[in-house]
Amino acid sequence: RRHRSAAPCALAALPIAVPRADTVQKGSFLGRQAFQAGFVQTHEDGVFRVTRFGLSGDTVYHRTFHYRPVRYSTADLDTIAVLAARGQPGGMVPYTPGAPVRADWEAIVPSMRRAMKFPEFKLPFEYTWLAQDESLWLRLSHADQATAVWLILDAGGRPRGRVELPPDLRLWWSRGDTLWAVQPDEQDVPWVVRFRIQPS
Repeated sequence: RRHRSAAPCALAALPIAVPRADTVQKGSFLGRQAFQAGFVQTHEDGVFRVTRFGLSGDTVYHRTFHYRPVRYSTADLDTIAVLAARGQPGGMVPYTPGAPVRADWEAIVPSMRRAMKFPEFKLPFEYTWLAQDESLWLRLSHADQATAVWLILDAGGRPRGRVELPPDLRLWWSRGDTLWAVQPDEQDVPWVVRFRIQPS
């Protein structure tokens, strides 16, 4: 793999949205996503909770965050089916940068769309990644497919901020203000890219 340095990415302050009380039924469980040594549990009343465990099984932190629930539209689900068939980011299937797109992807989209079982509301995030400095990165659900917005929690579970990165980026290593990742170029050749994270 070749290497190139990238422009700095800005770390922005994170506005915490408070959901309207009449938006959804309170307390409905939406889902749980595990990450290394912890999990994130999401509820449809606009709350998700992040729990991190230590090596001995003790709780390192348990944090609660608010978000504004958004319903899946038909167009959202159609797009997810296409991305899944193509094996691309956003399709909620394992993604390998540089992997070729299946030649028959268009033929399998209809059957994949019919088989999809989704809840009424979107999860507030799509992926989680635990960095080498024990910060937790959560890729937020984002309508703009041109960028990927990541919420960063520090080692104590406190919000550090958010960053916008290319959507096809595979996070690899991060500590402090440095992020290393893998990104394919226009010919799907993977590059190792270094970012410097700095306050906006």
